[in-house]
Amino acid sequence: EIWTYGVKELREALGIGEEGIMRILRNIYGSTTAPRGLWLDLHKTLTKLGAQPVLGERCLWIFLSKRDMDGDHPRLLGAMGGHVDDFHRVGDGSAEWLEIRDAINRAYKWGMTKVKNYRHAGTDVSTVTDQRGLMKIVVNQDYYADGLPDIDIPPDRLRSDVPLERKDVDACRTSLGALQWLAIQSQPHLCARCNLLLTDLVTNGTMMVAREVQELIAEARREPFSLVFEKFTDAKHWSDIIVITMGDQAHANRPKGDSTGGLVTMLAGPNSASGVVCPMSLIAWRTWKLKRQAIGSNDAEVQAMLEAEDQNFRTSQLWAEMHGAGGRDSERALRRDWVETQERMAIRVKGILCTDSKGGYDAVELNESPLLVLSNMRAALQAFQLRDNLRRTAAELRWVASDFDLGDALTKKRSDCRTGLLKFLRTQRWCIRYDPQFTSAKKNKRAGRSAVDHVDEALSQMHEQLNSFYGWCNMSYSDGECECRLIDPQLFRAV
Repeated sequence: EIWTYGVKELREALGIGEEGIMRILRNIYGSTTAPRGLWLDLHKTLTKLGAQPVLGERCLWIFLSKRDMDGDHPRLLGAMGGHVDDFHRVGDGSAEWLEIRDAINRAYKWGMTKVKNYRHAGTDVSTVTDQRGLMKIVVNQDYYADGLPDIDIPPDRLRSDVPLERKDVDACRTSLGALQWLAIQSQPHLCARCNLLLTDLVTNGTMMVAREVQELIAEARREPFSLVFEKFTDAKHWSDIIVITMGDQAHANRPKGDSTGGLVTMLAGPNSASGVVCPMSLIAWRTWKLKRQAIGSNDAEVQAMLEAEDQNFRTSQLWAEMHGAGGRDSERALRRDWVETQERMAIRVKGILCTDSKGGYDAVELNESPLLVLSNMRAALQAFQLRDNLRRTAAELRWVASDFDLGDALTKKRSDCRTGLLKFLRTQRWCIRYDPQFTSAKKNKRAGRSAVDHVDEALSQMHEQLNSFYGWCNMSYSDGECECRLIDPQLFRAV
């Protein structure tokens, strides 16, 4: 039993004198068990209404049709998920879904309900119509980025080379904490620097680190990016979506010889598999210290690739399960192989794992020697594991030049490593271009064929084609005029 005096306003509202105490009977803010208690109650309520929890995300429930089928499994009607007591809800608008929605509305005394534009868990979510007349979701944290304060170190001291004092270290930690929220939620280009600067601060903190933190704050305020989730017109069914994960590593760029791994995961339409420049949506990214010190770069690459493959599998599995590919829980066998069940779902969605490591690619795809031509036994074992994982889910391992691998931006602090990622964030277009000649990024750049040049050229051609079509559609004819609006000027803002 938990008892409390409560704040003055609460006692006055309940008519309790200063000498009185209150017993807590239900979950309230401040109680460490409140989130779990709320989840248990919500889970019980939604499952009674016909929902089933998603194994890959325990705070997400889906509703499947009792009448209509989507191939060999029930059709998805809608879904509901949330963070503590803030929830998203989406449905197809059918009569079957509207009945479920009304039942959910009656299940609790809900607070406010917002559609299209709202703030959720510190991010602004907007549903807008693009130039094609299709809906897209835009997520940003512009308000948060604009409010980032400068590092709490006097400017004169910040410009000097004096040693960091305890208060300076605390100021750097505070600023990095504020930046990490942005980096994790919506600004992937900040992620590697936040991670590495925190390591630098702990191991060898100097005023140079503080200046880098301040530069990062200024950059975040100057150009915050939005995450855009749009409809891929070449995907006619949810299973047509391609899950693309790019993994990379920076060998021994941490104290004591540790290495850094980085990855990005994106969704795209089926045309992306051919290597053309096309729309993509960034859904996950990560920077981390590799678990094992790597003897060489191939060792580190294999570690990073294995983590990236796991992220790709998780995304494919979650995407398939969200659409009901696993069928109804009540119709599944009680004793089943959970891994095999999830892999059967994930195999419905094509996964592509990209790496810029020729040695790592050859170890997984070509070599059959005992150690796969790797110098480390543990790296070889992980390469065998990666090979088996790719086979079990029919995923593809693809080599791309390093400037096409956006995971590079999640491993290093150098500005040239972020060029490709910044281009993508500004245009929402990229490609996973496989080169059978395995030409390095340095050679391509000398020949004027860098990844950014390739994307710019494709966007420019697309722009010219759309302008030509736009002009053709606006030509006058004897039987009238035809008008159309196809060009989104924001698409070519960065060209």
